[in-house]
Amino acid sequence: MSQSTDFAASPAPVNVDLDVAMENTAVTAPADSVPASTAALDVPTAADTPALGTKDSKYAPKPDVRAMLEQARQDASSLSLAYVALAQDDPSRPLKKAELDFMEDKVNTLTKTLTWQKKVPTGTTDARLVAQAPIFQIARIMECDPNIPVFENIHIYIRRLEKMMETHQVDKDSSWKAYLSASILDHAVDQWFCEYLSPLDATWSQACIILVDRFSDKASDMVTAKALFTMKMNANRETLAAFSLRFQSAL
Repeated sequence: MSQSTDFAASPAPVNVDLDVAMENTAVTAPADSVPASTAALDVPTAADTPALGTKDSKYAPKPDVRAMLEQARQDASSLSLAYVALAQDDPSRPLKKAELDFMEDKVNTLTKTLTWQKKVPTGTTDARLVAQAPIFQIARIMECDPNIPVFENIHIYIRRLEKMMETHQVDKDSSWKAYLSASILDHAVDQWFCEYLSPLDATWSQACIILVDRFSDKASDMVTAKALFTMKMNANRETLAAFSLRFQSAL
């Protein structure tokens, strides 16, 4: 007995190319999901992003009101001379007068600002911080306590004091007097400071110039010469050899 089975026609073999290029596998989003222009995207650009710098820091240097005031005074003086030189019927007189009035108002405002800065120090003058000021002891200038650090010259001391004020983050122009006053133990130096330096309306930079001029090596040489000129031998406790040695050591 023979059986016959009808098989459906087999489909034609399909050749699949597995070497598909990667660029053909990219997925394309629907057209309606893509903005018509990139301008529609709210993407910040470099122009929209504020640049960060020292002006954005709370430790940024404060405006130099003194320099601004001096410049404003010079500008006001120039405008005043230009205004006076104009003829009475000059059509530019009203404009020049308005410029002069504006500059005079600016001078008045800066003057008041400078006065307020003097009355209200911008830096911290905490007594605990001021007490940390290095003791004012300059070699060959004064009698120094050997138990306290002695500075070789005034320049080294000034830099040490300046670094301390920077560490405490205080305004040097408004705080230097408190720090320097607390650091002076020598009576003669303190008297000079109170009578001459402290009453001055000086910035820290100006005070440094005065300190260097007063306690420089030249001043040290004058002190040494005066000490040698007035040196005397103690006949009761000192031999001639000991006095000679002390005199040579002072040279």
